[in-house]
Amino acid sequence: MLESRGLIIDDREKAIRTLSFINYYKIKECSFIYFNTSTQKYSSNTTFNDILQRFYENKNLRIDLLRLTEKVELSLKTKVSYILGRKYGATGYLNFKNWANKNEYDKHYIECKENDFKNRIVKNFNKSKNQLIKTFKNYNDVPIWLIVDILTFGEILDIFKLMLESEQNEISKDFSLKTKEFIS
Repeated sequence: MLESRGLIIDDREKAIRTLSFINYYKIKECSFIYFNTSTQKYSSNTTFNDILQRFYENKNLRIDLLRLTEKVELSLKTKVSYILGRKYGATGYLNFKNWANKNEYDKHYIECKENDFKNRIVKNFNKSKNQLIKTFKNYNDVPIWLIVDILTFGEILDIFKLMLESEQNEISKDFSLKTKEFIS
């Protein structure tokens, strides 16, 4: 199919081996920049290796972005747990009215977020495979610096958005960003 549309395949055996572990449609997706829809042909001199190289560049970019995102996530979890633990105690994070930004959010919104958070924590607590967390009988006893392990990036970001502006600024500054930039 690819050859009939003008794709040059220098080594058929290698192409067949490649297609045995990389889905044909993934290869085809990477080939779109070389494909002329009006002629239904690949640009002249486009090779299977060109497309394969593009596939691996895309794959490596995704992996690199995942690594960077993970670093940001781990760092944010560490910084949020440090600030909330330092200022409000090991389990003070469970009482949102102590640390949530009351200038930005009304008490009903904060209560709603707290209830939603606790429901998520219960679900995550019960599913967690973390042996340290399993030593606690109840999620209410788990300290913030351990509970962040079972939070998703979105959940820790929600916590960050609710925090006092001064605490957000303290964290954002560590990333050399303004809080609004960091949140975006």
